[in-house]
Amino acid sequence: MKPRFPASPLATALVAAVALLCGAAVLAPRPAVVATVNLEKVFNTINLQATREAQLKGMVERMKAREAELENAVKEVESELDSFEAGSKSAIEAQNRVQAAVGEFRAFVQFSRLKLEAEEAKFMRETYLAIREAAGRYAAENGIDLVLLDDSIPEFQSGTADRTVQQISNRRVLFVNGSLDISDALIAFMNAAEPKS
Repeated sequence: MKPRFPASPLATALVAAVALLCGAAVLAPRPAVVATVNLEKVFNTINLQATREAQLKGMVERMKAREAELENAVKEVESELDSFEAGSKSAIEAQNRVQAAVGEFRAFVQFSRLKLEAEEAKFMRETYLAIREAAGRYAAENGIDLVLLDDSIPEFQSGTADRTVQQISNRRVLFVNGSLDISDALIAFMNAAEPKS
């Protein structure tokens, strides 16, 4: 049996330091992987947005057709009014029908405008949420930890000093290396999941 010599303090410290470094290397978190997205580009290019725009266009066409029907109804009642003697019972009845037709026309125009605005807002919100959800799935599949909107892209709108300060205050990104941009990859990822209709 070989004699055992007590370990020198230097050797013990060296072994402990190596063990500590190895343990730290194993436990140390990896650097975060960051990517950016040009939201406007993604929003305007994905098939989902094209589908929504087609739906809105169809809605506008249907509303315009109904608006034209109501406008023609007003014109017909107005022309009927011209055929009666002013102040007669028939003229008064026709005048009431004109007012009712005009009221219905105006109410429909106002309803159409509000309905269209509500649908546009709904579609924008749904599209944004779909982009956010897809960005999360894409990031998870590609080892990306953080996806940021690149708000350094839009040009400044000319205006007053207050408006310029507001635009600067609304931005969070000063510089982005273009290699971090995943906009095209995200567009392809979303379009593969939702082919063009």
